Amino acid sequence: MDIIVYEGAPGSRKTLTLLDQFVSVPGRYLVAFPRTPLIDEQADYCRQKAKEVGTRPFIVSYHSKQPSHRRQVGRQIEKALKANAGLSHVVIMITHSALLDLDPRLLAGWHTGIDENLDGSVVSGTFRASASWSVLERHYRLDPLPGGRVWQALPRDGAPRLTRHQIAAEGSNDLTRFHTYASNPHRAVFVDVGDWQDAQIARREVRWWSIWTPLVLDQCASVTFTAAGYFESLPCRAAKWLSGGAINYAPIDLGVGKPRASPRVRIHFYTARHVGSTAWWETDDGNRCLVQVSRHQETIGGPGYWSCNEDIRSVFRNRFPGTLCQPKQAGTNSLIHHTSCMFIYSSKPQADDASIIDLLGLNRDDIRRAREFEDIRQFVMRGAIRRPDYAGSYDIYLYDFAQAEDLEIYLRGIGITDVETMPVYEANIMEIVRPSAAASAKKTPLSREEKRKRNTASQRERRAEIKAKEEANGIVRRRGRPKNGA
Repeated sequence: MDIIVYEGAPGSRKTLTLLDQFVSVPGRYLVAFPRTPLIDEQADYCRQKAKEVGTRPFIVSYHSKQPSHRRQVGRQIEKALKANAGLSHVVIMITHSALLDLDPRLLAGWHTGIDENLDGSVVSGTFRASASWSVLERHYRLDPLPGGRVWQALPRDGAPRLTRHQIAAEGSNDLTRFHTYASNPHRAVFVDVGDWQDAQIARREVRWWSIWTPLVLDQCASVTFTAAGYFESLPCRAAKWLSGGAINYAPIDLGVGKPRASPRVRIHFYTARHVGSTAWWETDDGNRCLVQVSRHQETIGGPGYWSCNEDIRSVFRNRFPGTLCQPKQAGTNSLIHHTSCMFIYSSKPQADDASIIDLLGLNRDDIRRAREFEDIRQFVMRGAIRRPDYAGSYDIYLYDFAQAEDLEIYLRGIGITDVETMPVYEANIMEIVRPSAAASAKKTPLSREEKRKRNTASQRERRAEIKAKEEANGIVRRRGRPKNGA
């Protein structure tokens, strides 16, 4: 299967190049966007572009924020695909989540575009099923993968498909999520047990993974991705792992050879001795750090636009001027007039990520780069430096030095070379160290085999110490189990 990938720095017209093609050349097109506001923004662009080039495509969008489409959006999309299959020129716009739930057979013969990395294509977690393992046994067979550590869960032939009501009856736990993804015939689901009876062992946690790959779109007339960091993303890594070379990517860098002005970019960071996280910010000391950041922004008059994790938003709200927006801003042009921004944000690996980390052979730093650092890049590039002709000053405020360092490397890599990272000492949190940060930073997760070897070595050393003490005290033990009374 061939897939085109439009690459290039934000502002290189990746998405607009795709939409220009869809609007200018008659055909049947579907485009999936990461956010609902972006759908409306790009639908307006397409209508204006159609007027300029003199075409008359039927342009329609579907998402849950529209009053007429709040319910059963998926069914409305299916009806639209069927009803408009005979039109010579139609452009349908939907969300990533709608595409993932869509029966790909409906897209046979359609040109499909996916804007930005596909949210929700890779999920993972753990569940316990000591009481309901028999339900799993009844509905899913387990096929082993090479290596003997992972099994694919596939619906059993003849087994009735679980309904949403039956899935919901499991309650609000991760087993419910597993059933939801495992019952989707367009996703691949894997677990780390070879026999469902093993799940009945007390406190046994079953790891699971679910992956959607673009291979399900093989009946489309064409498939095109537009994403600056697609090949570093989890969706791409998972698709390559699962497809086994069945996907042939054809990258096209739209930023190559295009001139870019030289803006003066200053990346300000508040701390160098610890990294932020939602768990840390919930503590008194972590919250105090956020308050100091907020006070500093009050002093300097606030950024042009800003965002943060939802859990900490109350610390900053109404404290300084600036446009508050959501953390996920990939693709939008609505902030392009701003010359400064602040992003106090964390998207560290969670407990559920352990499954996908093991499956794809990643580590926690890989996950942080693919999520947190990529979100930061996308966010800061929504402002004036998104414009290739912008040559003014641009100020960026981030929480920790690691974020600032990664962003500096990225900006230099896309041709913005007048970049400097600058510590914000005025906030008085630069030297704060989290209680366990120094110790945990030096530790790397050990595999089960490494843990076994470490425990064996530790026990051997302990026995050697005991033996040395006994010999020093004149105690000599015979080999084997001591006799009664010995």
